[in-house]
Amino acid sequence: MDFCILGRVEVNTGRRSLPLGSVQQRRLLGLLLAHPGDPVSVDRIIDALWRDTNAPAAPERTVQSYVSRLRGVVGDGRIVRRSIGYAIDLSGARLDAVEFEKAVRAARGRPHAEALAVLEGALSWWGGAPFGEFSEEPWTFGLSSRLIELRASALEDSFAARIALGGHREVIAELSAAVAEEPERTHLVGHLMVAHVRSGSQVAALRAFQTHRRCLADGSGLDPAPMLVELEQQILANDGAAHMPDAVPHIRGFELLDAVGSGIVGTVYRARQPVTDRVVA
Repeated sequence: MDFCILGRVEVNTGRRSLPLGSVQQRRLLGLLLAHPGDPVSVDRIIDALWRDTNAPAAPERTVQSYVSRLRGVVGDGRIVRRSIGYAIDLSGARLDAVEFEKAVRAARGRPHAEALAVLEGALSWWGGAPFGEFSEEPWTFGLSSRLIELRASALEDSFAARIALGGHREVIAELSAAVAEEPERTHLVGHLMVAHVRSGSQVAALRAFQTHRRCLADGSGLDPAPMLVELEQQILANDGAAHMPDAVPHIRGFELLDAVGSGIVGTVYRARQPVTDRVVA
């Protein structure tokens, strides 16, 4: 049995998607899947289900009804009562977000060809914005932000592997689209610059850098990250083997993901704080 939150909240057995019932039942299942194995209090469930609407006269009883119906779909032992509320037990089942994250992390440190195969498998789990129709609701924000950032990092790593394996011409169109969508992401811009240079177009590479510089200046007042400045210098020196410098430092307690930009006082990185599972600057 596969539980899905990368895209619509779904439960699949083989090729069949199980009917989860009303939007409130799907919302409740999504909330439980956002905290696999951990209890979610009844008060928190009520707040998520009726945040913008009037709750029924007996919301606890309505929650019990939703839980009973969901148990009829996913099995009696899946949604368990805990002292403060309910938890979902995924023993023997898979959650797409967990499988996605495991695969992305498994790709790190592998040779390019192996890493690319693992990353492509990881990205195949991605079905869209986490929690689908509920993606704009507050209870999704923490996990959604982390998963979206992890996907962006996986895409960057896959582009790097494809370029290293000689696919620089083939990735230019995809990279250009990705940069147009997220023009401030340092590694995406760097990979696009490298792909252009290795395809014989220094002008296009330098144009990508200048566009990134203007975007940062207009949006945040920051300068490009040092690694991109160094890459620009490589290209200006007519270095056809230009590559992305490895300039990400180590900061205890944080996993640095991407340099956003730099200014007089230093460089700003997007990072994950594992202890709190937050994406921070």
